[in-house]
Amino acid sequence: MQQTLGVFDPAERPKALNSMFRRLRDENYELTLGFVNIPWAVGSRVLTWQPYPFAFYPSNLYGITLR
Repeated sequence: MQQTLGVFDPAERPKALNSMFRRLRDENYELTLGFVNIPWAVGSRVLTWQPYPFAFYPSNLYGITLR
């Protein structure tokens, strides 16, 4: 982050930001609070749950209907 924010040359800035965004994307799994591919909304109290399409994370948690 410090290296990227220290780049002031307009020609080099997009390259530095791209590198930082790739690093953050790769380290995202270390920053999450849960696990990947864990079952959500599969308890006996859950009646319906419709997650958002194309979301690779547990989504629409407010859309869960309980008994």
